Amino acid sequence: MPAEIDFSKGVRGKFYRPGMRLRLPIYLDDETQRYLADRAQAKGVDVGVHLFSVHHYESTAY
Repeated sequence: MPAEIDFSKGVRGKFYRPGMRLRLPIYLDDETQRYLADRAQAKGVDVGVHLFSVHHYESTAY
């Protein structure tokens, strides 16, 4: 890698999109994944639906 990098032809904000939301994947350890899958199965819902309902409940609990 060069000691100095020339950014003179760089464009500020080239990839910036106002209002864009970044959605990052969530990686769970095996024990947590099993726990959530078991809880979702007991409720008869998909794991993603269960995670949403848990998040929604926690964010509106106060």
